[in-house]
Amino acid sequence: MWLLITLGILLGGILLYWYTTPRETPSWIRDWLPGMPEYTRPLYQWRDDRGQVQITDKPPRDRTYDVVQYRSDTNVAPPERP
Repeated sequence: MWLLITLGILLGGILLYWYTTPRETPSWIRDWLPGMPEYTRPLYQWRDDRGQVQITDKPPRDRTYDVVQYRSDTNVAPPERP
């Protein structure tokens, strides 16, 4: 009986960890857990020759970049300027 209780607590802890850290959750678990936010595939943020921030789906070859992940329900478009 104690073994079942211990396994239940362990499994519950793992599921809680995956639920609170969705980037580390395996994709097959993400589909199973309710309310998990979907993340886009990695995007790459870098600055062009004019200093403008660019976000692309492929990393630039000749400059440094940061890997960024967004939730699929996040608006990543820059605001319009008047």
